[in-house]
Amino acid sequence: MGSEFQKLIRKVFGRKAYVKYATFVRNNIRRRTEESRTVYNEIYKGLEGISPDILKAMHEQLTEVMIDVVRIGKNFYLAAVTCIAAIAFLLIMSLDYPVTVISVTLISTVFLYKLYEFLVNKFCYVDARIILVYKTALENLLNSEKEETGEQA
Repeated sequence: MGSEFQKLIRKVFGRKAYVKYATFVRNNIRRRTEESRTVYNEIYKGLEGISPDILKAMHEQLTEVMIDVVRIGKNFYLAAVTCIAAIAFLLIMSLDYPVTVISVTLISTVFLYKLYEFLVNKFCYVDARIILVYKTALENLLNSEKEETGEQA
């Protein structure tokens, strides 16, 4: 399971392009300007021939994914508190040992999944950089379309 950003990049550009971008960003992590410019140029070229309506839909999809990533972070803290409270409640209830063990195991499994999801999305620096470049390319294309049609921003 990858980050939400990784899923979006793979969905839009394909697995090969994602691997190519991610490898390039990882290898050039110290030279941010060069890395961003190269990836930007490639993404921009890939998006150039797309109609403005599809670009707007892609931008909305990107916005939704960014909101989902923030939501994952907020929901993690709620899930952590809920899991701790549920385990404390089970221990206080003094149920049969097998019931308590199975229940705590299930709650812990859910918590570990939420922890993994949180950590993957929290520390996806490479994916976040690619997403920022993708967002910039999308916005530049949308703005250039608006200028060509004479719309106001």
